[in-house]
Amino acid sequence: MDALIIDSGAGCTIINTTHPLQDVRSSSRRVTAFGGASVLLQAKGRLEGAVRTTSGDLAGIVLPDVEVLRSGPCIVSVAAPRFC
Repeated sequence: MDALIIDSGAGCTIINTTHPLQDVRSSSRRVTAFGGASVLLQAKGRLEGAVRTTSGDLAGIVLPDVEVLRSGPCIVSVAAPRFC
């Protein structure tokens, strides 16, 4: 089973693959990573998924600008997800 962890305290959404993304486009943005290292992000795209609510229903979630760092861990961090 695949798992996705969402951290609502971060300001940037990063994963290590373009596989789950839609509308993928190239990116050459540099960001400061853990420990102060400067890393180059390779791509960005939209991630759509669903989360189960406390009542057991599925609620759609859209993360519009997920960044790709191929050498990074498989994590997703968001500051303000939009629910559809």
